[in-house]
Amino acid sequence: MSFQPLLPPDFCRLARGSTVLLEIPEGLRTYEDALKARLEACGAASVVVRLEPTYGSCETLACSSNVDLVVHVGHVPYALRPLRECKGVRIVYVPVLAVVDEPARESVEKLAEYVASKGWSKVAIGYVYNYARHAALLSSALRRRGVHVESTHILGCYFGGLESKVGAFDAYIVVGSRFHALGLGLAIHAEKRIILYEPWAGYGDFTDEVVRELRKRYWVAASASTARTWGVILGGRSSQCRPILATLVAGMLRAAGRRVRLYISDRLCRQDLDQLQGVDAFVVTSCPRLAIEDLGDYHRPVLVPGEVPYALGLAERLKFPW
Repeated sequence: MSFQPLLPPDFCRLARGSTVLLEIPEGLRTYEDALKARLEACGAASVVVRLEPTYGSCETLACSSNVDLVVHVGHVPYALRPLRECKGVRIVYVPVLAVVDEPARESVEKLAEYVASKGWSKVAIGYVYNYARHAALLSSALRRRGVHVESTHILGCYFGGLESKVGAFDAYIVVGSRFHALGLGLAIHAEKRIILYEPWAGYGDFTDEVVRELRKRYWVAASASTARTWGVILGGRSSQCRPILATLVAGMLRAAGRRVRLYISDRLCRQDLDQLQGVDAFVVTSCPRLAIEDLGDYHRPVLVPGEVPYALGLAERLKFPW
């Protein structure tokens, strides 16, 4: 599958004479040399490439880097806190769109036929920006078959309001990866069918996998119900730092008679938690997917904020993420 980087019109003007930090997701590393060469051709003073992959525009290093310009590849601004500048450092977003080839067109038509065969008259499409063209093609194919479609861009923890309209749809289609399908599935509490469409691999029903993860999250939250001391973790990255949310969670825990310790972390990992003694459970208020993927099997419960009320007996069901 080939991709097309969409350089903004002022790309060269901003790069000229600048020290540039180039941030690239893991799946787009093949474009590193070409983008670095383009920046140099535009007159960039120097180009520094971020070593670790970037997982989203919410965790850019713009606020903590000694550069003039950050070129963030593969994502659009984080909807919950769109940064264009931080501490004098400009941020340029370079979205990357997948090219729609003939096999993709055929798979879209097959998926549309599958939806029609299920008798679903209203579906929601959540797509990652890289596959916006595929989502548009799918929307058109479904509408030709008389299916009402609502389509929006989604991220790991942002679902464009689709999670609040569960009753309006018969099914959800995620155009992206398993990561995105799991997030949306948890957000709607697996109340509707989740169909995952990966343009490079085809489509399939993802609902059972969401249900398995949801059951696991209930077990993790229930295991935190007896925790006496909680660690509430703030994100060190600008767009992942949610002090108001952390304050609300800490207040909820204290009102329930629990002790609270506050922490802050740029890139949370197991080693950081291993060194902490006397903490029975944790709440991550930065990236909620850390609790799901990275720390879902940690030996102490690690929760997202929306799971805390259930753990304290204040709610009958979980909420993802907050």
